Amino acid sequence: MTIKDIPYINVPPGTNGNGHSESFFEKIVNYKFSVLQLAYLFAAYLALKIIWNLIVYIYHKIRNSLLIKKAKLYRKNRDDQLQAFQIPTPSLDQDTLQKVLNEDVTSIKKLLSKGKVTSEDLVNIFAKRCQQFNPQLEAITHLKYEEAIMKAKECDKLRKEKSPLVQGLLFGIPISIKEIFDEKGYPSTVGCIQRLNYVPVEDGFIIQLLRKSGAIPLVRSNVPQCCFTFESVNRIYGRVKNPWDLTKMAGGSSGGEASIIASRLCPIGLGSDQGGSIRIPAAMCGIYGFKPTSGRCVINGLTHYSEAFDGQTINKACAGPMAKSMDDTILLFKALCDPNILKEFNISQIDPNLTILPIDENALNDSRKKRRFGYFKTLEVIDSCLAAQRAVDISIEKLRNLGHEVIEVEIPKQNEIIHAFLQNSFSDDMQNLKDILKGESFLDEYQMLDFLASIPNSMKKVLAFLMGALGEKRLKDHILADMNIDSHDYKAVVYQILQLRKEVLKVFDENKIEAIICPANATPALPHGSSADVADIVAYQFMWNILDFTCGVIPVTRVEEGEQHYENARVKDSISKKIDKYMRMKTEGLPIAVQVVAPPFKEEVCLNVMKIIDNGVQFYKQIEFPSLEGEEKELEIVEKD
Repeated sequence: MTIKDIPYINVPPGTNGNGHSESFFEKIVNYKFSVLQLAYLFAAYLALKIIWNLIVYIYHKIRNSLLIKKAKLYRKNRDDQLQAFQIPTPSLDQDTLQKVLNEDVTSIKKLLSKGKVTSEDLVNIFAKRCQQFNPQLEAITHLKYEEAIMKAKECDKLRKEKSPLVQGLLFGIPISIKEIFDEKGYPSTVGCIQRLNYVPVEDGFIIQLLRKSGAIPLVRSNVPQCCFTFESVNRIYGRVKNPWDLTKMAGGSSGGEASIIASRLCPIGLGSDQGGSIRIPAAMCGIYGFKPTSGRCVINGLTHYSEAFDGQTINKACAGPMAKSMDDTILLFKALCDPNILKEFNISQIDPNLTILPIDENALNDSRKKRRFGYFKTLEVIDSCLAAQRAVDISIEKLRNLGHEVIEVEIPKQNEIIHAFLQNSFSDDMQNLKDILKGESFLDEYQMLDFLASIPNSMKKVLAFLMGALGEKRLKDHILADMNIDSHDYKAVVYQILQLRKEVLKVFDENKIEAIICPANATPALPHGSSADVADIVAYQFMWNILDFTCGVIPVTRVEEGEQHYENARVKDSISKKIDKYMRMKTEGLPIAVQVVAPPFKEEVCLNVMKIIDNGVQFYKQIEFPSLEGEEKELEIVEKD
């Protein structure tokens, strides 16, 4: 039989091949649409999509406005509570009061041991300053006055009884705690409104550890939304101000800590660092900050962000000290990792990733002559300003005057290091941060990152090509680093990071150096709201996080009148133009720090070199701490009392 022999079967309209009536769906599938009808359908689809997107947009707007209303109400109640505390003025003479405010913890401990002041005096002095000056600084999330004053009285009682507990490294000393560390009864919001309901029922381990040393947690400090920008601002507690100039950022994410210590609202503080979060604000506010190798200091007690965020291990957060002196920095470092203190806790309480090493006192107090160090004054990927380069010159001169050899070194594969950090942080289209926000919208500081996260990789490639064609190579590199990648490609990024660590370690080995001295940031503190435009300036910090090296910052000098620009930049793109614009906005007098970097687990070496430079510079022997509006009035009240 051929095809011609097959009889033609005429299927009546409205029936299928079996002679049965077509179903509703079959009629739709078999219907022959005209071109005009297809056009109408497409227009209807677009209209429905627009309407749906509009509904979703309105829903998110309403939800966000309700969250903001919730945050404002919470803050008002917090402010009322802060001002309601009845804090007495200690009956101390002016000289003793000034010592308490301006001296470091190491000196305050001597005042306590001599009976010149009590722990109760200390809590009242610093709590009263918190109450008076936080409205202009917005650095504090909570003042724990009632708990702190009870603990202070207990410390004073134990001191009179000559209890062995008095030997604790921080016994009777008020301390400030970054808001992302869990403390019983206080929310760990990470700057996100939806987390106001997250209130721990017990102290995190790191807080227990500090209490074991005798510390008195007095205040909790403000952070950025999601703790992932270097300007500390959120919708709950506001925007942290820099006490050197209230129009400038205090840095982040430990910006509240840096502002509190620099403005003398508390003598010492606990910060965390995953992308420069201790060192950026410490440098901008003119204090001391130290980031150990991940795993050297306790981090257990850092609040839970999300499973995905906490699950990444190639760039782990580190807890570290923020202080007014190198002696205090070393003191708090010891309190966080001293095996003699840690052995008093159960193994299950301690972070399983913690590497417990003895404190190397020989390295901490190394006074050898003719040691060998490296330095660099600027990076190829982002030039440091003239003031930052001068700070490095000052530091290496101090080392050379002591007989040490200091040679210039170059960090290899700088672009790859920066690219690796950005890929590790943002290659998930910011889903990690969205998990923490739980529906709250991003602040303007995340505007560019949020935009890049909202477009597909194909559009990112087009945008990157256009930026390259316009001569914006750095913007092109940033866009390509924000490409969404799968788990296979992410593992390749992790491998690359491990290889980069080896490359940089070779710089130490081949040059036979113990540490590197370099700029802390590319610039001083810049105006509020500028962080989204000039994120490159903190590459000097976050590069060491992805490499997991030990590093710390110390204040060295201040910006001079003729250094208020960025004309020395070798790359003349839009980023450099914006930095130059912000540098010209009255940056004279702002503090400038240097950074000391040592290989992983060489914390004692790093601290030792920091102290050697600091002894030569003596920043706060030459310069006073910044004064706040109303400070003179406060002193008059104390004298009258």
